Amino acid sequence: PGGCIIGELPNIASWDFFCFGKFWGGLHVPRHLFLFTPRSLALAARMAGFDNCRISYSLNTSHWALSCQNLLQSTCAFKTELHFGRTKYYNFLLAAFIPVNALAMLFRKTSIINFKIIK
Repeated sequence: PGGCIIGELPNIASWDFFCFGKFWGGLHVPRHLFLFTPRSLALAARMAGFDNCRISYSLNTSHWALSCQNLLQSTCAFKTELHFGRTKYYNFLLAAFIPVNALAMLFRKTSIINFKIIK
């Protein structure tokens, strides 16, 4: 009683998950064995006996950039060398998706959900 859990998770109710599917940058097996939507996270919290699940959305374009990189890397025409899992154009993709992710924040459809679950 009186405790809380704070964290962040990939959001499978995001626009980029819908757009990229199997190429989505939030699929990090084995780090994320269970994937949530804001609704399913709140339900899991209630089922575990927590009273309040506060969810927020952040401006983070990493999943958009990784998703696009994964899709491009799957084609022979755009396959390039990776350095620590990133292509040379990855940083450009991070910047390019800022307006898209800002719009997704307005609709609560970003790829990362931040949460605070209170007992």
